[in-house]
Amino acid sequence: MIMEGKLKKRLLFCFMGMDGSGKSTISKYLSEELQNKRYNVSYTWWLEPENSWMRKILRKTGLSISSDNTGNGKALTKSGSNILTNRISRTIYVTIVILDYLRFGIIKAGYFDISKKHKILIFDRYYFDVVYSLSKEFNFSEKARNKILRLFGLILPTPDLMIFIDVTPEIAYARKKEELKTVKNAKIIWDNFNDIRNIVTRFASCRTTTIDNSNDISETKLEVIRNVLGIIQ
Repeated sequence: MIMEGKLKKRLLFCFMGMDGSGKSTISKYLSEELQNKRYNVSYTWWLEPENSWMRKILRKTGLSISSDNTGNGKALTKSGSNILTNRISRTIYVTIVILDYLRFGIIKAGYFDISKKHKILIFDRYYFDVVYSLSKEFNFSEKARNKILRLFGLILPTPDLMIFIDVTPEIAYARKKEELKTVKNAKIIWDNFNDIRNIVTRFASCRTTTIDNSNDISETKLEVIRNVLGIIQ
C-alpha cells in the first residue's frame, strides 16, 4: 500500500449523476475506503453553500432560490412581489451566488492550506452543476453560461478524474420517488444530467469515466475504487 505521504500532489476526484443515481453513497464510500487505507482525505458536498452565511443574509432580505443543481431550481422570489422583473436585482443576486460558490470552491480546494498539498479531495458534484442550474433558472445565453464556466475553470482545480454515475430515469425514480415526483420529471432531470456531461467533456480537460449503477452497487463501488487507485498509485 502507498501511504498518504507518498502522494506526489493533491488529487481531486469528482462525482456527477442525477438524484437517485447513487453518487452520494458511492462518493462517501470512496472517502471511507481511502481513509481506511490511511490516505489523507477530504469529502465535500458541493451544495453546502446553499446554507452559507451569504445565502442566509439573502434569505433574511427576502430573497431566496431553491435548486437541486439539475436545472430544476425554483424561481427567485420576494414576499409580496415578483422581483424577477427587476433586472438589476436579478443580476445582483446571481452574481452573489456565483461569487459565493467561487469562494467555497477556493476554500475547499485548499488553496490557503499548505497541509492539503498531499490530500485527496472528493467532491460530490462540482461547479458544472451549479453553472448549468443557474443558466437554466435565469435563462442565460449560451455565451454567458460558457463565460462563467471558463471563469470557474480558470480559478478552480481541474479534476484528476470525473466520475459519472449513470442509471436509467426509471431506476432513479424508483429509488427517490418523493424527490423526483414522477418518471416524467426523472427523465427531464436525466436529460439535464446528460447536458452537464457534455459540458464537462467540452470545458474540462480531465479524465472522465461513466459507470452504470443500475444493478448491484457493490460492483459499482469496486469499479470506482479500481479507477481511483489506478490514478493514486
